[in-house]
Amino acid sequence: MISATNTISQRIFAIAVMVSLYSFFIITPLWAAEIITATPAVFDFKAKARDILKEKLVLTNQSGVKLNIYAFINNVLAASGEEKFLDPAATDYSSSLANWISISRGVLDMAPGETKEIDFSVEVNMRAKPGIYHAVIAFVAGATREAAEANLKEAAKININLEVLDSAKEILGIKKFMPDKTIFSKFPVSLSYALENSGDRSLLPTGRILIYNRHGEEVSVIDLNPSAINIEPQMSKNFKAVWPDGKDFGRYKALLNIEYGNGQRKTLHDVIFFWVIPWQKLLILFGGAGMLLTIFIFWRRSK
Repeated sequence: MISATNTISQRIFAIAVMVSLYSFFIITPLWAAEIITATPAVFDFKAKARDILKEKLVLTNQSGVKLNIYAFINNVLAASGEEKFLDPAATDYSSSLANWISISRGVLDMAPGETKEIDFSVEVNMRAKPGIYHAVIAFVAGATREAAEANLKEAAKININLEVLDSAKEILGIKKFMPDKTIFSKFPVSLSYALENSGDRSLLPTGRILIYNRHGEEVSVIDLNPSAINIEPQMSKNFKAVWPDGKDFGRYKALLNIEYGNGQRKTLHDVIFFWVIPWQKLLILFGGAGMLLTIFIFWRRSK
């Protein structure tokens, strides 16, 4: 009888131990995760590519037991709100905020009621594209990192919002603008110009060359960049414009109007002057007139 009683007691003790172990490894992390608090709830940042932001958050264990806490970082997709971490091996670092956030990923031991300041940083990728990005830092308690990861829905979360500002430099200059000749004897008239991109973004110059006669009247308009040629950063391009069919001769003015820029449009201007004088025709004309005058003079003297 005593032996049977001892057997029953042993079984009850074994069941109690199993329940205790189950509660410690399974139930406790779930319960503990709900009483971890992380503040502030939201960080809003503005930065440019290559900027490094350093901040602190406050983590508190409000439970009555010691907790092992792990940090997880995920991107938040703006369209759906879905949280997703991009595998570094297959990530476009230029658009993944989660990969820019640095925080200790090791286990964080926190005693009952303990509060700790946690350092983290946001290192904006050098090729970060302008726009608004979202991520979340989640803190979960668990016996192991794998156990904690299984309970991310119970995490204390910090939301990170980052606006990457457009830091590109768009600088275009007129390196040269001149007629191929100072005096043209006939049409067509050709003009040469060179543009230099001293910024760090590819630029597409657009605009026109306006031709005015000696009376200030507009007589022709020429497309500045009809082939839509882009000028890469730290490069220059040579262009040529042709005015094929002018009629009058005399002094002309050419006004170069350039527009460029992917965001706010910028303008450049330059002016040159040139002449169109049909000197060969004039030479023949004046030569003929001279010969007629010479013949007339000899004729008068011979009378």
